[in-house]
Amino acid sequence: CYPNPFNNMSNILYKIPSDGNVSLSIYDITGRKIKQIVSNYHQLGSYHFKFESSNFPSGVYFVKLIYNQQILTHKIILMK
Repeated sequence: CYPNPFNNMSNILYKIPSDGNVSLSIYDITGRKIKQIVSNYHQLGSYHFKFESSNFPSGVYFVKLIYNQQILTHKIILMK
């Protein structure tokens, strides 16, 4: 994710090595899901999404990527 910290928008990049189901979500510091960005089948390759956060308060958030049985979490900081 970049930039990090960010103000209103963060770019989320990821690459998957083979076809599979992908779920990409944003969670707040309490663990509550605040936005589902992706939840579908992807072919292998690189992907780019923009997280628009103008409706969310400043704070720490987590980007959670689930691909097949793998889970990757990345901390991002929103500063307004």
